[in-house]
Amino acid sequence: TEDESAKQSAGSINSDCNDLVAECHRSINVLFTKVDQYVDTYKMIPSDYSRRERFTPGHRLFDYILQPLSDLHRNLANLENRLTGLLKQLDISSLDVEEVVEVESIQAVIRLATEYSAHIYNIRESTDDRWVRWLEVTPSGWCSIKIAPVEIGEMLEKLVYGKYPRVLFTSATMTVERDFAFIEERLGLDRLPPEKIRKGIFGSSFDFQSQVRFLCTAHLPSPKTDYYQKQLSRFLRNIFKKIERSTLVLFTSYQMLQQTVNDLAGCFPKLVVQEGSGSTDKALHDFIQLKPAILFGTESFWQGIDLPGDLLEMLVITRLPFSVPGDPIDTARMELVEKKGANSFACYSLPAAVLRFKQGFGRLIRTGSDQGVIIVTDNRLVRSSFGQTFLNSVPSEVEIATCLAEVERALYFK
Repeated sequence: TEDESAKQSAGSINSDCNDLVAECHRSINVLFTKVDQYVDTYKMIPSDYSRRERFTPGHRLFDYILQPLSDLHRNLANLENRLTGLLKQLDISSLDVEEVVEVESIQAVIRLATEYSAHIYNIRESTDDRWVRWLEVTPSGWCSIKIAPVEIGEMLEKLVYGKYPRVLFTSATMTVERDFAFIEERLGLDRLPPEKIRKGIFGSSFDFQSQVRFLCTAHLPSPKTDYYQKQLSRFLRNIFKKIERSTLVLFTSYQMLQQTVNDLAGCFPKLVVQEGSGSTDKALHDFIQLKPAILFGTESFWQGIDLPGDLLEMLVITRLPFSVPGDPIDTARMELVEKKGANSFACYSLPAAVLRFKQGFGRLIRTGSDQGVIIVTDNRLVRSSFGQTFLNSVPSEVEIATCLAEVERALYFK
């Protein structure tokens, strides 16, 4: 009968799909076995923060993963085609509620298979410079292969700007020297007709001139020198001995953070240290419980944390937050800027660092009654040709400290 034939067909498709899912699992296992072999061969497991290695055309990693990637791509495509064929045989109008739910589940699986297939294809097609690809390895040995678009403007234009009549972007850190050009380019807003874009800069409700004492230690050496680390550690030791105040010290690398901890050698029992990329919440909890305390943090502490009142009274920025050399996404974006004939430092590295600096700067004042001191120990802020771009982008006037005594006097601002 027709019903029996349909059941046999459905049973056959179900069996085929199970086999294809099993093939996908096998392909994934083979892929990451190869990745593990690569990591072991080149001794890539880091001791602290995750290590990222970008792979471009001809990279040695492709010798390990190209075949298993191709097998996985083929198996996902077969699964997608088989499930799509199954749905075409169904008369949706005749299904009951439970069967409709099952159909929706199948549709969700098809969407995921399509998405994963596209990602794998883009990883394999290494000559397509619209994407950046990298291998990430954690200190525990967990490996992942990642891919990201170098530019997101095209995607946003398709998925957001073309679908919605109005889109609102709002943030305290969108401008560089009161100009939106960098964020407009990054978000693809420069693709839209100028008459469709409205921009506005609105003053803060905080009185930064009376709430913040903002200093730069011009007497310390440049972070580009070999002896900056020793001088930074000595400076922090002197400051922490003078006052007992809840202080956040922001670093741009875990290596510098750890070296500073080693230099201070247990001098301060209320020093809380971010131990890894996943330890933000624990470090914040300990910092609050021990207050007044000192917190050393890196990337995740530059934004998104809220410590009003006496939970944070002093902020130290140890280095202007330019991207870490070799970061896969930033490197790919800078390469693209250069290909367009522009200067990657002026058009990407500097404005990106300014926005991050503004995010770090904003950790201190969270309410209208907060007061505190911000100290930047990177003298490039006041001595370099690009430092003025940072100064023009924050709401406080900087004071240049030429000796430790001038810094110490500022500490009693509150």
